[in-house]
Amino acid sequence: MHTRPAIVTRSIFRMFLKNSSAAPRASTGRGARAVRNWVFGGVDGENHPVRCAATPPRRGMASLDRIQGSLMAFRKRQRSFRTGIRQLIFLTAAPLVLCIVILLVIFINMNRQYNNTLTNLSIASSFNEDFHTTLDAKMYQVVVDREMFEALNPLEDIVYAQMVVDRLQETTTTAESLKHLSDIERYLNFLVNNINSIIENQGYDQNMRILDMRIRVLTRLVHQKMQEYIYNETRLMTESQSRTNTEFSVIVSVFSFLFIVVVFLILLVGIRMTNKLTKPLKELSDNFRTVGEGDFSIHDISLTSDEISILHEAFRTMVAKIEELMEHIRQEKDNLRLMEFQLLQSQINPHFLYNTFDTIIWLTEDGEHEKVKQMMNSLSNFCRIALSGGEDIITIDEEVRHIQSYLEIQQVRYFDVLSYEIDLPAGIGDYLIPKLTLQPLVENALYHGIKHKRGGGKILISCAIEGGTVTMTVRDTGIGMSEEKLSQIRNSASAESKQGYGYVNVFERLQLYFQDGVAFDVSSVYSEFTEVRFAFPAKKAAGNGIIGIERVGRDALGATQS
Repeated sequence: MHTRPAIVTRSIFRMFLKNSSAAPRASTGRGARAVRNWVFGGVDGENHPVRCAATPPRRGMASLDRIQGSLMAFRKRQRSFRTGIRQLIFLTAAPLVLCIVILLVIFINMNRQYNNTLTNLSIASSFNEDFHTTLDAKMYQVVVDREMFEALNPLEDIVYAQMVVDRLQETTTTAESLKHLSDIERYLNFLVNNINSIIENQGYDQNMRILDMRIRVLTRLVHQKMQEYIYNETRLMTESQSRTNTEFSVIVSVFSFLFIVVVFLILLVGIRMTNKLTKPLKELSDNFRTVGEGDFSIHDISLTSDEISILHEAFRTMVAKIEELMEHIRQEKDNLRLMEFQLLQSQINPHFLYNTFDTIIWLTEDGEHEKVKQMMNSLSNFCRIALSGGEDIITIDEEVRHIQSYLEIQQVRYFDVLSYEIDLPAGIGDYLIPKLTLQPLVENALYHGIKHKRGGGKILISCAIEGGTVTMTVRDTGIGMSEEKLSQIRNSASAESKQGYGYVNVFERLQLYFQDGVAFDVSSVYSEFTEVRFAFPAKKAAGNGIIGIERVGRDALGATQS
């Protein structure tokens, strides 16, 4: 089990490490110079060995100038594990990225070429299915009946064929295929000339000779050349795919080889760096663990790099500062607790003030001027005693008058459910008590006891002194508490409950101001009553201040504020 000093030490240790690691980074250039600096480190690329001898442990507050000077010298030298890691990343990533880019380029080119060839084959095949038969049939009908030329329009087929050839020429890359397309284009021109000859001639026999000897021969040549184009493109596509597969296999083999080499280099460098880091880091981590457990003795370690050297130096400075902070924390712990209680004590519930002013308004509207005067007087006394000139300790008499003003205000609002009685024997009012001690208890009695009981109830406040101890009791005849709730409050374990929180707060404030000799007890019977009884040492104010309490309260608060 860790002790409280060990826990505090670990918290400061983490905070100091985080702040010590926030060193300024050296700026880099732009373009190629930035890449060179990032990969190889520094401007001149020089590497300087680290020689750092272990120094004996230092005690007390140490200056950070030495560490900052070491950090600046380290940034100028630019020799570190970070530089080596950057070089390793660059040398690892460069071949991998190059291989990936080559593979992507090959794949994109192959895919584009394959798609173009496949599209050309589809267009050529579709064209070659019926071009020569359709054109031959149309021209035969034109020769038989010249009037059919306008209706059949065979020149439209020639135009379509020319468009197909132009489309194929745009995406065809091989010389042989382009020659076939050029021949087809030349044959189409001959077909146009012969079709015009048939239109111009009047003789049937001569037109039939042109149809048989020229047009049909040319359409068959177009068909044949397109077939040769399709065959050539199919062959080239097969060869290209085979060649691409071969190239792809070679690239994959090279990539696999480079990958194996890179993995081997990573393992080699990683093992070397791990061996270099393991020993000093293990020794340094042992020192960290020792300090984290509360032991501030530091052992010398083997310094092998700038980072370890700077970290070790910062660690030594941190340990020295922790020793000072530990004592400072011990001194401020009670002061901080005291200030928190005083902040809570100084707050006056805004809902109470709002409800009070609201009550004054409707009393004024109803013409209850005497009650308004009484409430304003009670509120004035309540606020004046609550402020008390900034004092934290007041007399029991002032505390009772303060709570009486509070009850007078609340009784106007809850006249049908609330009644109260205060028993303060003579001679007790001069003893001292922390300000606003009774108010949380009376508020609990009103809001958690009397308001929840049908028919209301009564709050009784009594005070007695015996054997140098003041005993005060706040009792209400409200709804009371269950055994489970009462057990929680007695064990100070009901922090989530407003009621329990008020009880525990009063008890802790009494302990803080009076130290020893404070007793606190809560008793209750459900639907009958709740009684809070607390006791504390009887102390009076002297002529120059408060005996026994001024030292605990005001002096401690003054140390916190300073």
